[in-house]
Amino acid sequence: MTAVVLTHAATTQQNNVHNSAMGSFSTDAGTDYSDVFISLGFKPRKVVLRDVTDGKSWSWFQGMANPGAEYSVAAGDKTLLTSTGFTISGAGVVGGTAVALVDDPGLHSADAHTNAQGGVKGNGFTIYSTMIIASKLYVWEAND
Repeated sequence: MTAVVLTHAATTQQNNVHNSAMGSFSTDAGTDYSDVFISLGFKPRKVVLRDVTDGKSWSWFQGMANPGAEYSVAAGDKTLLTSTGFTISGAGVVGGTAVALVDDPGLHSADAHTNAQGGVKGNGFTIYSTMIIASKLYVWEAND
């Protein structure tokens, strides 16, 4: 019998601060949607988007492809996306590591921003336009 080997690596934000953000948006009957950037002020390690109307969801966890997501339909079928889904952007303080300058992806300006607590403009995630369908209600959650 082969033994199972578990590996665990714990990381924390500076001063053990953990960030969480939630939000929602709805779409109208239009059909042309652009990618949506959600600015968080921190680089997420987990992002979930749910289509509340149809019961679909997309999840991304640190370590997955970037861009990428796990796509689930209401019936439970799952598909791993490796070229669409979410793009996670930015940098943050993890385990005391200094924050690097990060180019803002265009929501605020084209300048680079930083601060010692990891609240970097440009930290956040992009939802690909292929995930956004007309006449739906979406909720999202991001955590570090």
